[in-house]
Order: sequence, then C-alpha cells, then structure tokens
Amino acid sequence: MNSHRPLGIARRLVLTGVRSDHHRGSGCKNMTTISAYLSQQQQQLIYSCRRGRQSFSTTRDNNEDDIYAYTNKNNEARPKTALVVGSSGSLGRCLIKHLSKDLGVRVIGADVVQPRKNDESYLKGGFVELPTIPTSETTTEPSSLSDLTMALTDGLYQLLEGEDNREDKLDAVICVAGAWEGDPLPPLPVNDNDVNNENKDDGEDHSRQLWLAEGAYAYAENIERMMGKNLYPVLAAGHASQHYMTAGDRIAQDEYGESTSDDNDGGLFVAIGATAALGGTPGMLGYGLSKVATHHFLQTVGETSGKAVTHKSKRKLTRRLRLDHPTKYLNNLSVVGILPTTIDTPANRQAMPDAEFGEWTKSFDIAREIGLWLREPALRPHSGSLVKVHPKKNGSGAEFRVAR
Repeated sequence: MNSHRPLGIARRLVLTGVRSDHHRGSGCKNMTTISAYLSQQQQQLIYSCRRGRQSFSTTRDNNEDDIYAYTNKNNEARPKTALVVGSSGSLGRCLIKHLSKDLGVRVIGADVVQPRKNDESYLKGGFVELPTIPTSETTTEPSSLSDLTMALTDGLYQLLEGEDNREDKLDAVICVAGAWEGDPLPPLPVNDNDVNNENKDDGEDHSRQLWLAEGAYAYAENIERMMGKNLYPVLAAGHASQHYMTAGDRIAQDEYGESTSDDNDGGLFVAIGATAALGGTPGMLGYGLSKVATHHFLQTVGETSGKAVTHKSKRKLTRRLRLDHPTKYLNNLSVVGILPTTIDTPANRQAMPDAEFGEWTKSFDIAREIGLWLREPALRPHSGSLVKVHPKKNGSGAEFRVAR
C-alpha cells in the first residue's frame, strides 16, 4: 500500500488547487509547501492532471469575444502582449502566427533578421531589430551581450513607452532564438616535408605555432558563436522582462511573498533549452554549454519567483528579492524551459536528410503549448521547470513532461 501513497498525495494536491475562493489562500500555500518534496514523477502527474482538466481549440472563429484579453485597473479590456525573440526563424514564425492569428495576442517580434512580408501582419506590436557584427561581405556573427541587451531594452522602451508615456506591459516573453553547431574539426596536422627550408635554416619554423593557433581560434569561436546565438538572447530577454513584464492582477501574498491565488495570472517567460544538455554533449561542446547555461538561468529566475516549488529555506531567502523589486513582477512570474530533441524545421531536414522526420517535434506543437500556457495560466508547469517534449507515438501532437 505504501507504494501507492504518492499518487494519493498528488491527487489531493490537484484537488486543493481547484477549491472555492473561500479556501484558495490556504490551499495554494499547502500545495506549494508539500510539492517542494515531491519527486519528478509526482510533479509531472500534477502538471498532467492540470492539463487534462480542460482542452482548448487553437483555431479562432470570427467571434471577437474569443480574443483573450485582460482587464486593466480602469476596467478597460486590453489584448495580451507577447515578445517573441527569434521571431524570424522557423519556430518563431510559427509561434507569432499562432499567437496573433489564432489567439488574438498582440505580438512584438525581435530578431537579427527582418520579418518576411507575409509575417509582418502578425507583428502588430512592432519589431525590434537586434544587432550583429559583420564578419565578411555576406556573413555576420552575434553581437556582444551588452549590445544585444541594450538594443532589446531600448527597442521595447520605444514600443511600450515611447513619447506618449504609455505604460504597456508584456504578458509573455518567449525566446526561441537559437542555432546548432557541432565541434569544429581540428586543422590538418603539420607535414614536416612542407616546411619552408628557409625557415628551418633560420631556426624560425612557425608552422606548428600557426597550426596550434588555428585550432585554438576555431575552438574558441565555436563556443562564442553558440553562446551568442543560444544563451545571449535569453539573457537579454530576461533583463528586459524585469522592466516590462506584468505583475498580474492578483497580488495577495503569504509571508514568503508568494501569491496565495490558485490562478496564476502573472507573466510568462519561456525559453528553448535542449534535452541533450541534461547530460554530456560529446561532439557539440559549445552547443551544450550554451544550453546548460540557459537551463541554469531558467531555474535560477524560476526559483526566485513566487510560483516556484522549492524548499522553505530557499523561498525565505528569495523573498526579499521579490518584494524589493520595483515592479513586483517576480511574485506571479512563471518561468519554463522547453527542451526538445530535434525540431522539424527546413534547416534541420536539409542538414539531416536521412533522419526519421516522424520522430522530430513539430514547431506548431510547441507553439500550441506555449499558447495554452499564455491563455490558461493555471495549466502552466511550476516556475523553474524544464519540460521535455517529444512527438507522441501515434503521431497526434507532442507530449510534454517535466524533466526537472
């Protein structure tokens, strides 16, 4: 019988989360406290039960009432607003279309590449062009973290505040920018027969020195590129979200600065990690380092938020960080990492033409899940969660499971 007790606990916790308004305060607090000690499987059960309570269509009809909107303090409806970093990529384009067309979300795009003509109509909130460093007449590399962070923050200032001193807020920040690159091949070894005799006579044989320098440069450049393409956009978006993320409408808190409401109507921060980076990444060190660092960022900010499931000591430690922040956005913030194995994109198909495409995750499945979290906050995983995604065996959509 003891082996079945965790399931019973998990079920009671799910039921606690849907109590009437009269009991919501104590129920949510107890759920947060007890869930900190649940195993990974038990937390996944809670998440799955939450998602199973309701199902939602991702197709919006002509009824304008289907557009999901908040009501501000003046009782005026406003559409949800989401920032999508990496909006010009394959996953980003799918995401902005789903959020804008299907869910009626006002989307702000941000990317190093200008949006396509067909996608401009989905970016009703505007577009922020992110900086790059030209490396030749036809190629560019990611800009520095400082340049990227300042450009994104300033772009949001112009779009959300501007000269008319608006005070618009972001309901979601979603970072889907990224790229994959394997370790560089080592340069060809030095052939002693090719060494210039003149250099030998002078005792100035630099061939091995140049060979070492070439390998060192390729190694470091690969890691810097992966950090610039995978990690830096997440860090820049994380900083910008401090200033513009909504704090939510429900601000009742317990002694740890945590929301006592079952409904999590605060901001949503999502970034793309990688299942491979849950362990070692032989053959792709730079990529793995950038994704592990992304996971650490998501878990750190997630555990700082009031919606985290952590031990009592850590919640007490981070309470001051939440309460001292001027916008109080951390109180109701949800931070989630999505960890795919391989996403089905044209670039990946071209790079791996012999792979089994049916085993890859479709971009729309990821976009639909993010849209669900944005539209129905109660269905979000615990803040700081890393969620693995893989296609269902029957081919109908994808399965999302909490990994950490």
